[in-house]
Amino acid sequence: PYCSAATGSPGCKTPSGPIPAPRIIAGLSSIADRYDGFIIDLWGVLHDGQTPYDGALEALRNLKARGRKIALLSNSSEVAAAVAAELRAIGFADSLYDALVTSGGLVGHALRGDASIWLPGRQGKIFLVGAPANIAQFGNPALRRVKTPEQAGLVLNAWYDNEWSGDPLGNCHAWQADMQHWQMLGLPMICINPDREVIHFGRRVLCPGIFADAYEAIGGKVFYYGKPHASAFRAAVQALALPPESNLAMIGDNLLTDIKGGLDFGLDTILITGGVHCAALESAWGTMPAPEKLAALCAAHNLTPAMAMPRLVFEG
Repeated sequence: PYCSAATGSPGCKTPSGPIPAPRIIAGLSSIADRYDGFIIDLWGVLHDGQTPYDGALEALRNLKARGRKIALLSNSSEVAAAVAAELRAIGFADSLYDALVTSGGLVGHALRGDASIWLPGRQGKIFLVGAPANIAQFGNPALRRVKTPEQAGLVLNAWYDNEWSGDPLGNCHAWQADMQHWQMLGLPMICINPDREVIHFGRRVLCPGIFADAYEAIGGKVFYYGKPHASAFRAAVQALALPPESNLAMIGDNLLTDIKGGLDFGLDTILITGGVHCAALESAWGTMPAPEKLAALCAAHNLTPAMAMPRLVFEG
């Protein structure tokens, strides 16, 4: 429903057509005036989990100074209030953005108000894979962690693998028998973070999206909340409160979540090449990869962003 400024056709109502290769830009200053608002990823774009990337704070300040609206859209499993506090602690003031939407927040809303995600008669009873804080953060007394899957109305997938050894599935293998049992019980799974991997303190960490993939592969039912799914983008766009004819762009470092989701929703997309795909692109952080590497990565996933830049900066 939103415009694509990359086509140069103001007032459009449909997504832009296929773009053969991303346009390389050095900074947002060259394109900022085309857009009324930006939806921006966090990990791999603004920070590494602990420290802001060089230029990221200044990029947000410049966009806000020019009257652009900004929604931060994260697949974090934490609720928005917790993520906002973490952002403040590392220098991202609330004034640098207009809205913050997280997967954890979307999950909390669904657990509270969507009866269709539970097995009948077991609403509120959760079999948890992950830390207990993933339930406690919702502050919902109607939710109760149960000890066995037989008691549960769903599985809450908050699985992370912080000791990645190079295996694409990490330690998912150890859960195969459990997953088969859950599937036989008919338990739906809530994926609290659709990411498959992120860069955390410079290290690769596998995320609940990988675990959800493994459950779906054996026939399990999974509900996703976050990028690339349309509900997450819809929530971010609604939070911006811009008119339908506005031009919006999605900025992210992950082709499979940020870029795919943005493209599917009809937004222009900007890939930060120094994020999660840095190793595949064989480029040092902050430097643009070889054009043939970028083209090959886009072709491999059949996803081509409108633009690409090495890191989030305003002036390149």
